[in-house]
Amino acid sequence: MELLLALATLALGVFIFAEAKDFPTLGGYPGPGLFPQILGVMLAASGILLTGQAVRKRAWPRPSLSLLRHREAWNALATIGAVVFYLYVSPTLGFLPTAFVIVGGLMALLGVRLWLSALLGLAAAVLTFLLFHRLLFVPLPYGPVEEWLQPLLFPRL
Repeated sequence: MELLLALATLALGVFIFAEAKDFPTLGGYPGPGLFPQILGVMLAASGILLTGQAVRKRAWPRPSLSLLRHREAWNALATIGAVVFYLYVSPTLGFLPTAFVIVGGLMALLGVRLWLSALLGLAAAVLTFLLFHRLLFVPLPYGPVEEWLQPLLFPRL
């Protein structure tokens, strides 16, 4: 189990780094791809270290379907699925609805009550959007919700 999670961490780090390479640049200044690339390198390095530890401990996966019965394995797969979901859905749907679905869905999967998952998912999506888009000026994917909220997000002074 440890070896599989370590290899998944390594693969996720490489995938994030490769996807972030295509982000736009800002002409000599760090662009929006800087932090995802740093995250990708850190995840890949962690995956390499975890793989080394698993190999040293001989934590080989046993060939059995019982591996997929563990709740932790399903949670890890759901998190990876959420990242892939974001990459493919956010350009069309926009950041706010996609982040709301991901955060609320993952919280519900972890056993948080549905109303609290929805409330905290909404709060996390809005606060993250305002932090990155409004304060840090990181371009985030716009969708119908963001277009509708445009006058509220950037009022004319």
